[in-house]
Amino acid sequence: MNAYIVVEGEADADLIRRLISAEFSDGIAVVAADGRSSAVSLSRTILGARQTPTALVVDSDTTSDALANEQKTTLNDLLRSAAGATPYLVALAIPETEAILFSAPEVLERIIGASLNATDRISVGARLRAT
Repeated sequence: MNAYIVVEGEADADLIRRLISAEFSDGIAVVAADGRSSAVSLSRTILGARQTPTALVVDSDTTSDALANEQKTTLNDLLRSAAGATPYLVALAIPETEAILFSAPEVLERIIGASLNATDRISVGARLRAT
């Protein structure tokens, strides 16, 4: 294996696999962990034991630049201590689409063609995210 991309779950792995063009997919393993802490742990293991370049791609779960930067710094520190000279990358996915749907509920209602209460918006947003 030439490189690993570690993500939080299978839905994230499916998305990443679709985004990687065929010419780059050989030699890249996209690995789904079981949540964020599992993804961090797996990335550290790959970096330390296999000494293979690794990208950790996780959701920031915030649209705040300050909070996202703090998370990225912490994750970089965690991976750096395991990586040694092995290259690694931390990439945070900012949930901008979800933020738009929930900060402007009329957009979500227009997409699905119905009025929604707060509980319905959460339910529909979760289903959209899972697809």
